Amino acid sequence: MNDNTRKELVQFFIITIVFSWLFWLPGVLAYFGVIDAPAVVLKVLELVGAIGPAAVALFLSRRLAGKKGLRALLRSAINVKAH
Repeated sequence: MNDNTRKELVQFFIITIVFSWLFWLPGVLAYFGVIDAPAVVLKVLELVGAIGPAAVALFLSRRLAGKKGLRALLRSAINVKAH
């Protein structure tokens, strides 16, 4: 693994963790009684946090490789070969 690949991988994990936990933190705080929030709001935030890895992958692919990289990622995600 070269240095750029390692840097991009570390960047992906850091941004993914921060992104997801920004949306999951209200649920944790509500669980411990620190804040009061409607259950539906917490569920929506939980779902948004769950798509964090996919959202970050799309964001970084576009940022690091442009439209071509984004298209390649999307193409690989939907190109499932069944044998």
